[in-house]
Amino acid sequence: MPRPRTRDDLMAAIELSITALDETLDGLTPEQAAAAGTPDDWSPKDIVAHVDAWAAMFLGWWEAGERGDRPAVPAPGFKWSETPALNAQIFEANRTQPLAGARRGLETRLARIREVIDATPPDVLFVRGHVGWTGTSSLGSYLVSATSSHLEWARREIRAWLKAHP
Repeated sequence: MPRPRTRDDLMAAIELSITALDETLDGLTPEQAAAAGTPDDWSPKDIVAHVDAWAAMFLGWWEAGERGDRPAVPAPGFKWSETPALNAQIFEANRTQPLAGARRGLETRLARIREVIDATPPDVLFVRGHVGWTGTSSLGSYLVSATSSHLEWARREIRAWLKAHP
């Protein structure tokens, strides 16, 4: 699917991506869900917790922007070039979370993100620089990265893990 460039495309991509991820996760046993083995030595549940954490970060950025604050993007003390260290911190913070908890959190955050998308005028969603904290990017670009792109990445990682661990 091409990268979404409209509200309708974004909503459709989110639905398609979460459905595909859910189908992949539904096929896992509890043992598989918790077994490490991705290139970063993450388990499928760690991957879901990672996507949930980034969705939560997006919501934090958006809420700060709505208050008129300038959020620390991607996170306090981190630059975009330091995302591997941030991802390692996210992994450590969530490594004991079960898959069910990560899925519930992601479901809740995606519902809230859909509300953000619905509340954003469609004619400005993909306008670069319209939302101050996004810099030269658009809010839509951040939303795609926090949702459909990240969900697709998660599904691919888990499917690759399944191939390597039949």
